[in-house]
Amino acid sequence: MVKAKVARYINAFLNSSGGAVLFGVEDSGRVSGCWLDDKQRALCVKLIDTATQVMEPQVEVGAVKHWFRPIIGGALEQCVLLVIAERTTGQPPAYYMNRTSTEAWLRRAESCYPMDAALIRQRELEFKSRGHRVTRSWRHLVWRALPFEEHVDITCSHPDKVQRLWVFERLADIISGSEPPQAQLALLVGPPGTGKSTLLATLVKGGRSRKPEMTGTWRNVAVVCYHFCMAGAPETLQAVAFVQNAAAAFCTSPWMTTFKQRVLDDAREVLRITEMPDAAEAFVQLLRFCRKLEHPGRRLAFVVDGLDEAASQPTSGQLTIRRLICDHAREAPSWLVFLVSSRPTTPGIVESVNPANVVDLADTMSEEDVSAFINMRRTGNAHLAASISDSAALQLAQMSGPNFQFARSVLEAVAEQRWDTQRLQQLLASPENAKHDSHQLEHLYVSLFTAQYNNDKFAQVLPVLELLLAARRPLSHSEISATLRAHYPELEVSLAMRDLKPYLTASPGRNDGSSGERSPRVSLQHLSFRQWLLDSSVNPQYICNLSRGHALMVAHHLVAVHSTGLCHWFGQRFHPNRGKVHEHVASSQRTFHILEAAAHLAEMEKYTLSHIEAAGSEWLHAAQTLKEQAGTGLFARDAAGRSAIHLATKRANTPEGLAALQLLLEASRDRIPSPILEQTRDGKSPIVFGALRGLRQAVEYLLHEMERLVTANLATHAEVQNQVDAALKAAANKGHAEVVATLLSFVHGCPLTESSRFAEKAEDLVNLMLASRSPALTPSTSPNFTKLTSEISPTLGTTSKACTMTLLPPPALDLSMSVELPPPAVALEEDEEMGNVVI
Repeated sequence: MVKAKVARYINAFLNSSGGAVLFGVEDSGRVSGCWLDDKQRALCVKLIDTATQVMEPQVEVGAVKHWFRPIIGGALEQCVLLVIAERTTGQPPAYYMNRTSTEAWLRRAESCYPMDAALIRQRELEFKSRGHRVTRSWRHLVWRALPFEEHVDITCSHPDKVQRLWVFERLADIISGSEPPQAQLALLVGPPGTGKSTLLATLVKGGRSRKPEMTGTWRNVAVVCYHFCMAGAPETLQAVAFVQNAAAAFCTSPWMTTFKQRVLDDAREVLRITEMPDAAEAFVQLLRFCRKLEHPGRRLAFVVDGLDEAASQPTSGQLTIRRLICDHAREAPSWLVFLVSSRPTTPGIVESVNPANVVDLADTMSEEDVSAFINMRRTGNAHLAASISDSAALQLAQMSGPNFQFARSVLEAVAEQRWDTQRLQQLLASPENAKHDSHQLEHLYVSLFTAQYNNDKFAQVLPVLELLLAARRPLSHSEISATLRAHYPELEVSLAMRDLKPYLTASPGRNDGSSGERSPRVSLQHLSFRQWLLDSSVNPQYICNLSRGHALMVAHHLVAVHSTGLCHWFGQRFHPNRGKVHEHVASSQRTFHILEAAAHLAEMEKYTLSHIEAAGSEWLHAAQTLKEQAGTGLFARDAAGRSAIHLATKRANTPEGLAALQLLLEASRDRIPSPILEQTRDGKSPIVFGALRGLRQAVEYLLHEMERLVTANLATHAEVQNQVDAALKAAANKGHAEVVATLLSFVHGCPLTESSRFAEKAEDLVNLMLASRSPALTPSTSPNFTKLTSEISPTLGTTSKACTMTLLPPPALDLSMSVELPPPAVALEEDEEMGNVVI
């Protein structure tokens, strides 16, 4: 018992407020004692000392003590072991079990719980705000890993699966065969519903642990990293998050021990790579870093599923994961092979792969697999066997072709008695369903909904569908109920969720804060189903209004900010005479909820304004609504002193982040002092956040707003110049020459469109800053820095000389964007240095 628990309890006490554990005393308080001879006592002491010594960072001497207390009236060997761990002031944010572990424990009530990354990052911010230095390590990389483990397990959990060994044999020959694949890129291609995600999830599940390359005649594929692009989870579609997830996977993979050893010794180089705002450059640098490592002894697979889903998102010129891989896979070391999946109709993917490295699921062997799947389901289900004859099963197999999704949906409709035999015969006789094309699933969805929903019944599930379409992450049942209750008090959400169960994908949820139980999270089942619900050309009867879904999400997040009167505007706009929602969340998350509300509001206005000429006035009205409904919560700041504008600036590397930033700036215009001049506890304003991350457009937005403040006498030239000075030094120190040129054009009173005039001087300033990084000579105190900046900008570093600011308005807002923001559960999991969300 001592061996199993002592290390965990000591770690939990050190990470909490200290505590003591008694071995030999039962929970009821009865003293039973431990029977320990001298040898066993020495072993206990050794276990305690070892557990304390291997923790990282080093535990202070005297922080952990132990005693063996004899029991009065007991035997000589009978005693109680008392272990006390004390937490002293100035201790680090968290103690880890050992140098190679991310495991840290926390004491709550009578149990120990693992600390999550959000709590650790919050402690680090507080620790840093008190003037202490936080040393970043390889754990800051690992915390950025996207949680695909649940997705893999759920995707592989279908009880009736066909083995499809021929697919795995072909993939294994391409990846691990004697001949290396050309261009380091292999492709699994097939129409919607042919099982691409299931096959790759199965490959990942078997390949992420160490196995010999050959097991008999079977060739095992080693998977070093895996990434699943999912339309319902936008954080999986961002190129920056893709690179960070790859770096995190390399740290934890058993196949990349040399990579982990390098970052254990010094993680600064890889951290610098993942901090780059340019995802393409970061990806190339990460692959080149891997080329320096020792050959692992076999070829490894980097699995990426659903490139077509990533490419289907409107990005307004933003770099996609598809382009990242197709353009730069050649930079990978010879032992790393990218295995990707996609639909054949997605442009630019099939053409990028050597035909010898393509496995096409639109194959006669896939059709045989579907036929075997149908027969397997009939054999295991008496109702299916009675309802589907041998001839009907053969006809269904011929109609399905290689499409597992089509066959599975039909079989489930019959098994759950949503379809009778007559409905099945009508389907099999329909010529539209016999076509093996992209519209096959669309015709099936029409048939399924026509049989299951009339107009009144569909109205009961429509709000749930619209909410799930607008949500950018899976939602729990409690979140769905709380959001819909405001506008649909008569809706039976549980019944609607039960009716929609065939069309939803469930995954285990996070712990519910009130009950401590895990709440299931759901999202729409398939990308083709999402597209069908929004396409009126193929689905005029069961069309969903995405704008209403965004309105519900706005109300949901504003409820989290303020507890009364939040749904009035949204209720009047879409659902008159509806009730109000009363809910409370901690103030530490209010800034995040404001940001989410702004992003959803921008998306809602995008669809609402598609037929309105006066888009500008409506946009201002949306900003005014956000201000009125959020109340004082709009200007709330978290424990680190960050406002919603700070967070929006950090996420302005996407079009939706820029939309949220502009909406928040518009909503806070009459606030004195202006939120754009407010600083965090470590002295950073929003423009410094943008400059640190090289976000030129966000910096332009903020500069334009600063000019307005000076013109309206709401801020002094000195206040603005101090902010620009700090941003200029931050951008130069990080090597962001474009931002430096933009800031220089501002202080010279030139339009921002003419920032290219300062490109050469900006490069000189950046090079000087990068060359001056040394403890003895910091850039801000370097004489050369002062001389150069005085040549470049006469006003830099002075507050007496007024700046002539003649800025142009910020770039026109692109409303044809999709919002991709992280879930509320990670609201405070921001990495202050790296500027992205830790999931």
